[in-house]
Amino acid sequence: MAEHSNPIPGADGHAAASDHHSHGHIGRDTYYRVFAALMVLMVLTVGAWWVEGFMEIPRVLGVIVALAIASTKTVLIIYYFMHIKISNRVTQLYAVSAFIAFTILFVIVMGDYFARGWPPEIGPLP
Repeated sequence: MAEHSNPIPGADGHAAASDHHSHGHIGRDTYYRVFAALMVLMVLTVGAWWVEGFMEIPRVLGVIVALAIASTKTVLIIYYFMHIKISNRVTQLYAVSAFIAFTILFVIVMGDYFARGWPPEIGPLP
């Protein structure tokens, strides 16, 4: 009976990685690194808008760059600030499937938007 009375889960070498992963905490230094990455991405967003104003690049390319930067910021926020990184696998599966469903809906809506003409015609509404 004394063999099984180990109070520390995983101290005997079994299931240490899964127990640490499911009950882990995100450290303060990680929050600071994510914050710094978000600030860099914000500067990139402003820089992309500024460059688009001075250079003759296709409008669609500017939209693609802006969406890529915004998607990266979204993933960082979901992964770290919503604690998906340290959640159990079922929660991670739901988060990923919701993100994929949102992406599919976004592609459908943007396909409809681009099919109607880009950029929209300027003038009074019909």
